[in-house]
Amino acid sequence: MTNYPIDNDYPICSANPGTLVAIHRKRVLNAHNEKTFIWLGPDGSVGLPKDVKASDLPLFRSEHISTMAGNLIVTEGETAAATLAL
Repeated sequence: MTNYPIDNDYPICSANPGTLVAIHRKRVLNAHNEKTFIWLGPDGSVGLPKDVKASDLPLFRSEHISTMAGNLIVTEGETAAATLAL
């Protein structure tokens, strides 16, 4: 039996690897896959800083682009991107 909620945190980093800009948290609420998303600051505080909009943030895993060779696959959502990165 799975205990809910289940949190998945997706770190959003700048082009300088290791520089955490924000965390996008997906919370699965129940077995019906109902979910919510919240933004966390790099210090774990809820919400983004006042002067930062989600549309200004780098894409999830975009800090790895400079080290890639071959094709680039763009996905919809962090879960799909994280799965492909395995």
